[in-house]
Amino acid sequence: MHKIISPETYPCSLCALTYSNFTIFPEWAAYVQQLPLEVAFVYKNEWQHGEVYDSFPIVALQQGDSVKVLLMAE
Repeated sequence: MHKIISPETYPCSLCALTYSNFTIFPEWAAYVQQLPLEVAFVYKNEWQHGEVYDSFPIVALQQGDSVKVLLMAE
């Protein structure tokens, strides 16, 4: 509810690019589905690779036990 009622005070706007108030944007869902890789979105409190990188948002590629950061906020 915080994001809906007062979005300007919410610290992350990434969801605003991919979701409306209640559902994923169809264009975004179609884009992710056509990617040639399995895609998972992970909240920063669920990120288990802090030794690799610990600043967010990021795009990372995991292959087996190896994790490589592809894109950083900077």
